[in-house]
Amino acid sequence: GDAGVRAAAQFDKLDLDAWRALAERLQPAGSSGAATAAAATDYLPQQIALQAQQLVVGGRRFSALRLDATRRSSTGGGANWSGNVDAAELAGSFDYAGGGDGRLKARLTRLALGRSGLPEAGGTAPAGAAKAPSLDDLPALDIVVDAFQLAGKELGKLEIQASHPPPPAAGWRLDRLALATPEARLSGQ
Repeated sequence: GDAGVRAAAQFDKLDLDAWRALAERLQPAGSSGAATAAAATDYLPQQIALQAQQLVVGGRRFSALRLDATRRSSTGGGANWSGNVDAAELAGSFDYAGGGDGRLKARLTRLALGRSGLPEAGGTAPAGAAKAPSLDDLPALDIVVDAFQLAGKELGKLEIQASHPPPPAAGWRLDRLALATPEARLSGQ
């Protein structure tokens, strides 16, 4: 069998944004977030099987979620994860490399993003809500979605590649964006 710890959990609602906010508040003063995350990696399970009727992450809600993930050894620091996810709003596989700024590669058969989690114009976040991640917090992205839907509209196949520019530049850059429908194709690099 596989060595290491396997975590299996079921939740009615799991709010990862709230857990992230709590972890930031509990981090010792003067400690580096990267150093704390690297130390915590040693205590993570090798496999995770997660089911949640509702998952909140990045200000978005996903329902009827099932996630199976396996952690792999990393020589560059950080945790490397690969697995499959299935929810009402998305389905597919992912590979996350946690070294450096991180890199997320996802191949999704479907992704449906609605208005849930988006602030209303002029609105404010609810009290106690985690701050929305900035672009600097995002990993590099290599994402392909076969059937992309936004606010109930079928938009076709979506491809996104984005990365952090080399130092000393800061920020995040969109390297490739392509959207293809039977009627048209939009792309840019």
